[in-house]
Amino acid sequence: MNVQSRIFQLERYLRERSQGKLEGESGDIQRFLSLCDLIQKQFFEEAEQEKEASLEQLRRQKRAIIGYPKDVAFYKDRIRACIQQREWYDEWHPLWYESLEDAIFHEVWGLAGVSGWCYDTRPEYRVSSSAKIIGDHIYYYLNGSMQQQPQTISAARRQQLKRALLLQTPGEREGGGEHEVYMKNGIRITIFTDHLVKQQDNGDPLDVFVLRKYIMPEYSLQRQVDYKTIPQEAVVLLRAMAQTGFNVNFTGAVRSGKTTMMACYQKEENPILEGLMIETDPELPMHQLMPEAPIVQIIADGEELEQIIKSLLRADPAYIIMAEARDAIAFNVALDITDRGTRRSKLTTHFSNGKELPMAMARKIAERYGGDPHEIACKIARNIHYVIEMTSLPQQRNQKRLKGIYELRHNTKINQVEVHQICFYDFLTDRWHWKYTIGEDKIQIGREENWAALQEFQHILQQLATMYPVENGLQAEEGALEVSFHGI
Repeated sequence: MNVQSRIFQLERYLRERSQGKLEGESGDIQRFLSLCDLIQKQFFEEAEQEKEASLEQLRRQKRAIIGYPKDVAFYKDRIRACIQQREWYDEWHPLWYESLEDAIFHEVWGLAGVSGWCYDTRPEYRVSSSAKIIGDHIYYYLNGSMQQQPQTISAARRQQLKRALLLQTPGEREGGGEHEVYMKNGIRITIFTDHLVKQQDNGDPLDVFVLRKYIMPEYSLQRQVDYKTIPQEAVVLLRAMAQTGFNVNFTGAVRSGKTTMMACYQKEENPILEGLMIETDPELPMHQLMPEAPIVQIIADGEELEQIIKSLLRADPAYIIMAEARDAIAFNVALDITDRGTRRSKLTTHFSNGKELPMAMARKIAERYGGDPHEIACKIARNIHYVIEMTSLPQQRNQKRLKGIYELRHNTKINQVEVHQICFYDFLTDRWHWKYTIGEDKIQIGREENWAALQEFQHILQQLATMYPVENGLQAEEGALEVSFHGI
């Protein structure tokens, strides 16, 4: 790859510098790109001299770009030796890199202009949950909005980056329009290219790379309070809910904080119980969050999940965790498992209205497997005990809030689904309000699972309903507290 096809385009870079945004003269840039080419050429020559197999080179490149420390260190150590040998101590490098060796590594083998965001080289990056490459431009999510960065990335470098990322996923065809890969640190990168994207004026494809990462330094309910996601008084209530053993569905729109909330809730689970965690993508490192807990982690989706679920259940887990249940197959599997009597289970779904969740799930299941949606919804209400709905603030998308907690019941006398909202969030006052109600089936679960935790749950909810009752205005705005689905 020649100097002209490197990560950033000199014309844009110099234009930004003329506006006082960047440092570095044209000669500095050309010199830096030349250093990158010299280092790359030296690596190739050394590999030929050492007769290193091309397969081994590819393996190392693959592991280095997704962040394996040993392989990253291999490149950086050699780059550092080259710098020392040639005495390049005062050489200029782009300011979005930490050092010259870091800059050369990411320009030639690494993550190019998004490397700083991926590795949190600045404090503001540590609280940024997403980044995007759209064509030549790079954006970071900072202070509640996407902000364009000064560095750009050329079509040739995007193609190189895509090829390097796909080295770790042999099943992906490079010519395909959509790809999804994961970094060693858990960052998910979704790539849209080729026929799925438009062309720029110069004919280059308007490739899109969407990068997502979890930014919670600590997964705990108290940390959710620190971020103002939940009120302080909810900590004891949610802890008692988890310890009682209810099945809970965490729902909300994309980037509403539901997966993070589920992880914090899961941390309150009894660590000696055996769990089964099913993910469509490897996002939550449960072995790190709860290293002492015997939790089996499986990556499966769609028909593959249907094929293996019976084998997985032979291990008789005490509970399941279904992260990102997003289709009828996942919904049906979760419903089948909980209908067997499995409790303490958690799942996340993409629904923006907690009150409508039973029927929304039921319709999806009925579309694929058949059956009466109303009867399926009743089955859901019997087995999914609570729904925790999350949201993000309209004007500050990086601010997450607990929007509501709903108790699901199946009224067997009239065969109806009832949704009882026990927690309301008021967007106008940024406060939470509560209502006390609990079904007989939830009390029975407490008797069988953890009576002391159930009593604590009831006591705290009664206190909250007295101290922060639901106001009439909020009730009218949000709708009826108790919703029954008749004849759907």
